[in-house]
Amino acid sequence: MNALTVADLQVLGAEPRIRDLRLAGALGFENPVNIRKLIRANENELRRYGEFFSEAEKNTDPMGRGRPGVCYLLTQGQALLLCMFSRAPKAPDVRQQLIEVYIAWRQGHVFLQTDAKPSPESQVCATVAQTSSIEATIAQHEALCEVRPQIAADRLKLAHDLGSVNRVPKEKFFADDEVRRLLVSMHGKATVPETREICRERYGAARTPSKSAVYRFWRRLDSLRRLERAS
Repeated sequence: MNALTVADLQVLGAEPRIRDLRLAGALGFENPVNIRKLIRANENELRRYGEFFSEAEKNTDPMGRGRPGVCYLLTQGQALLLCMFSRAPKAPDVRQQLIEVYIAWRQGHVFLQTDAKPSPESQVCATVAQTSSIEATIAQHEALCEVRPQIAADRLKLAHDLGSVNRVPKEKFFADDEVRRLLVSMHGKATVPETREICRERYGAARTPSKSAVYRFWRRLDSLRRLERAS
């Protein structure tokens, strides 16, 4: 997939946006449509960075089978956060491309010079300030994504060893740091089938736990959280 360019942006009103599948392609998703499940799982937080905009896609099946898809048009902040949520290996590079593309768009955008309209220079400064704020948010999220799942898993293991949680042998995936952290981070944000599909997309079928394994793991997490609240 080619690097992102200004041509990938679509302007709605005065707001440049990028299509979800284009972002998924840049991130290297094997099945780009999976980014829409990630969007729906994090919709509430994405709304903090702009109006949530979607549009129906035309059904390209010549027989008219299946339902038309829903395409999401993302603001800069929403696209940057999705890069972080995806945990894709290419995410840092794509985030840099997004920042450069949005700044380039504002530098080249023609504004009418009236009292009510900001100058291109002020628009660029505002973009840089917004980007810095978003990047700081992403850095905080990534730090928490690295720490919280491991803490939760360590507490779960300790509670299991002490007999505080149902005595069920640890799942085979428990030693797989990436898979375990993904399951912890998606708990309460997505369904088991959606989580398994994201796991399969990132780490392959061999490392993806079964439905029952995910259910058991999440139930044990719930048990641990109830114990923590009670204490």
